[in-house]
Amino acid sequence: MIETVIFDIGNVLLKTYGYEGFYLIVAERLGLEKPSIVNLKDQIKPLRKQFTGGKISKREFYEVMMGLLKDNGADVSSITESDFYGTWNSSQFLGVNDGIAELCRELKNKEVELQILSNMSISAFDYIRNIYPTVFAMFNDMVISYAVGQLKGDGTLDIYRTAFSRNRAKKPENCVFADDKKENVKEATQYGFLGYHYDVPRLGYDSGAREFREFLRMHRVLD
Repeated sequence: MIETVIFDIGNVLLKTYGYEGFYLIVAERLGLEKPSIVNLKDQIKPLRKQFTGGKISKREFYEVMMGLLKDNGADVSSITESDFYGTWNSSQFLGVNDGIAELCRELKNKEVELQILSNMSISAFDYIRNIYPTVFAMFNDMVISYAVGQLKGDGTLDIYRTAFSRNRAKKPENCVFADDKKENVKEATQYGFLGYHYDVPRLGYDSGAREFREFLRMHRVLD
């Protein structure tokens, strides 16, 4: 019997633009050419992983980012930490995935436990919690990578163990886990969760929500 439904945030609970929005804004505002942006993306990727995994602070991330932007030809003298995070956070998110939010409300009314399991930095998570408080209030527990120092896709299954230890399901197979990345779903199923790939490129947000609803009906979570 399914006792807990676990949701990723990006491209599942919330519609996201990823980091492309940030790079487009940087290119426009700071006048960086395409080769510099491509170079910047490669340099930022490992840094992002450290930040999302809680290995470096907001201040450290900002300072290193300013250094990388400067090295790629940008004038960063007027960019404050507040300015940077305002752009970094707001450029990633497009809004609530209404189909999934409605599904969460139905599950909540049926007293199904709701849990979040997401790779996210402290800055991004604080930002979205402040913007969408009623959405996040539906969840019984939230396992966020920066806070637990673990990541989906880090070569271990530790973050899934952490999520299971914090929810009320009696066995891992009593948990459904929905994520937009197939590799994360594979990891979750290796741990023992029942996995669902929320495939936005193939289905889009609305059809994805309808298909996930049918998946939950098939497993008798919904009527």
